[in-house]
Amino acid sequence: MSLKSQFVSLFDYPIKVGTRKNILKSILGASETSFCHVVTLNPEIIVYNEIDRDKKRKMLDKCFFIADGISLAWASKILLKKKIDRFPGIELAQALLTREDKTFYFIGSRCEIIEKAVEKISRQNEKVSILGYSDGYLDDDKRMNLLEDIKNKQPDIVLVGMGHERQDDLLFEIGRVLTKGVGVGIGGSFDVFSGELMRAPKWIQGIQLEWFYRGLSNPLRMKRWGFIPKFIKLVIKAF
Repeated sequence: MSLKSQFVSLFDYPIKVGTRKNILKSILGASETSFCHVVTLNPEIIVYNEIDRDKKRKMLDKCFFIADGISLAWASKILLKKKIDRFPGIELAQALLTREDKTFYFIGSRCEIIEKAVEKISRQNEKVSILGYSDGYLDDDKRMNLLEDIKNKQPDIVLVGMGHERQDDLLFEIGRVLTKGVGVGIGGSFDVFSGELMRAPKWIQGIQLEWFYRGLSNPLRMKRWGFIPKFIKLVIKAF
């Protein structure tokens, strides 16, 4: 398979396709020589970046994209007649956390949540090596100290769960203090890892309605759903 055929271009984003095993292998391979900033791409990020074009250009220049949202699979099928299989950020994080040869750093959520997540992950796998962690509420001083700590400890994998606007901005900064490794934005996954939030039942995940389940479980999340008609308009425009 040629390198070009391993990616699908959707709204300018080169999205890595293939089996999860091969995607994970590509990410870890890239991380051996440089910092691999992974974006778990979804329609909300695409719509947001149509407004913030500088952010889009920066992502296209520096990031590795995998498909998170089911709407990307839908758009690819309509626009490109190609199938994209989802690889949600939380499932990428779970796959990475099985790597006992890697070291980790976690950032995100509230202090009590990230502490519960660290405790639970460590209990599930005693061999996981967590070099440090922080909540996601960073003022300038705390941010500077965090970056210095990451620079000193040089973790192999940094998982950041702060919402796509903030987590990717932080990962750009982390990419300046790490010469290699993996950084992944994982949204609200620490809430799940901590046990404070449950994922949708498997059958709901199977019918691709996990996003709807999350909205019903947390009505405040529905306020963010304004991106949905905007994304549909982008697909129609590109058709």
